[in-house]
Amino acid sequence: MGVLKGLRVAGLIVVGVLALPSAASAAQTIGQVGDVSGKTCTDDEAYLQKSITAGASYSPSTYGVITSWSAMSKDGAGQTVKLLVFRDDGSNQFSAVARDSVDRTLSSVDDTLNTFTGTRIPIEANQRIGIYQPAGSTEACEFNGGNAGDQAGYSDPFDVGEPPLNVPFDYSGTDSPNRVNVLAVVEPDVDRDVFGDETQDRCVGKPGPVDGCPVTPHKKKCKKKKHKREASASKKHCKKHKKR
Repeated sequence: MGVLKGLRVAGLIVVGVLALPSAASAAQTIGQVGDVSGKTCTDDEAYLQKSITAGASYSPSTYGVITSWSAMSKDGAGQTVKLLVFRDDGSNQFSAVARDSVDRTLSSVDDTLNTFTGTRIPIEANQRIGIYQPAGSTEACEFNGGNAGDQAGYSDPFDVGEPPLNVPFDYSGTDSPNRVNVLAVVEPDVDRDVFGDETQDRCVGKPGPVDGCPVTPHKKKCKKKKHKREASASKKHCKKHKKR
């Protein structure tokens, strides 16, 4: 992706990161953002990149975890968007297979790159990122790619709402020459526990639900029961002898 000049970064979600082990391979940045000034998209609709001629792909080269993602905002309030991950089922059929857990609100300032961190969204090498524009949103879901081979897709029939997971749907609708306004950072996840190896997983190579670490069982300490005779003898032993 080319260098974007004059951008004001809006870090809308900030998550503290502890020192973590280094990963075997580097994170990838997939997708693209561009000038969305003055552009609009129909709300309550999902958009994905069907083809692209240059720049970063909307799919990673290997499996990983999306640990952050970004979208460009334009002037005006009421801009919300949600990240989706799509699987290509062939013949313009795509299925949403993963998503961000919430709708994200973008800055109302034009030309602002909004970044959302701390996400844990799995994505395979043959899958691609896209977005859902919630009902009432004024977000610009696409920007001009400058080449007829840049084709963004939308559902047919149109304006059908947020797609359910793992349900194939027709995305034969095409905007050209357009690119979907979204990019994401994909970190490797060698043990597939859905924790990014570079900033989230504290136990790389050992899958687990606690910051990427296995749950450590706590051993119960067993108290030895004393026999009545031993207890009685102990009590006698502890008594002080009275002076005569």
